[in-house]
Amino acid sequence: MKHLILGICVLSVILLIALLAAGCLNQTSQQLTSLLNHACQLAEEETLPQAGQLAEKAQSIWENRRGLVASLVDHARMDEIDQGFADLESWQRMESREEYVQTCRSLARKIQSLADAEKAWYYNFL
Repeated sequence: MKHLILGICVLSVILLIALLAAGCLNQTSQQLTSLLNHACQLAEEETLPQAGQLAEKAQSIWENRRGLVASLVDHARMDEIDQGFADLESWQRMESREEYVQTCRSLARKIQSLADAEKAWYYNFL
């Protein structure tokens, strides 16, 4: 009986850690998506330097939480997001507003789908 209780406790702790990590990933995703969507709006309004500042802030948050994200998701998807941030910098330097907006929206969708894939929904378990 003691082993059963110990096993249940260990599994409960693992489940709690997994749920907390998924919650952190979701919070990070929402924060980054919000910043990137706002950057897209600013870029569409012809204020590309301000949009670039928001994108840099989003990239800084991404870099700070990279360790957590790396422990939870597929690294290929992380590489796509890293490439998206690099593309944003390039489009800003080239002052290509249309490409910047398109890349920004794509990057926001990738980040949101990253968190959605890790949420504890019934369809993710099937």
